[in-house]
Amino acid sequence: MSILFRRRRYLNDKGFQSRFILRFTAISILGSTIAVTGFAFLARNRIEAILSSMRLPDVAAGDILFVDSIMANAAALLFTLLMFFAAAQGLLRAVAGPLHRVHQDLQQLSSGNLGFRVVLREGDEFVYFADNINVMADGLKHRFRDIRDHVEDLSKTLDELSRTSDDQEAFELQTRLAHQIESIDHDIKRFKWQ
Repeated sequence: MSILFRRRRYLNDKGFQSRFILRFTAISILGSTIAVTGFAFLARNRIEAILSSMRLPDVAAGDILFVDSIMANAAALLFTLLMFFAAAQGLLRAVAGPLHRVHQDLQQLSSGNLGFRVVLREGDEFVYFADNINVMADGLKHRFRDIRDHVEDLSKTLDELSRTSDDQEAFELQTRLAHQIESIDHDIKRFKWQ
């Protein structure tokens, strides 16, 4: 027997992932550009200073621009880290609010309040997730409403059964009662327990 393992979609929104990756990629490219531009600027100034002095320093040729490359890369690294931190804070703010709201509304659902709606602002992350929760809550509300209606019918039939003295009518009410119990059982079995 072959079991297919597929990637399940829980909280992986392709738009959110794309914005996340694009933001950090843009910062990385900007940091690299700053490093190259900074090094070119520092190297040009160093070479002009050497040419104007008409004398080469007493270091190996590879070490002439070593300090300039370290300075340019250090500046680019500092800039990139600050930008990464700012981008991460922005993503955290964009995600934390909607997830907190969804968490609060899920607590409403777990307490039995099926009439609530998860409402996120336009442009918030995880709007599709909130919509799925709303669809789930509506489905549960309809299922429980069906069970409640069956219980009300069952109660009415039991009341009629307790007031009847006719055997034929009592038999018909008992048959109706059995069908109503089957309907409730069917509605309950629609829920999966495992």
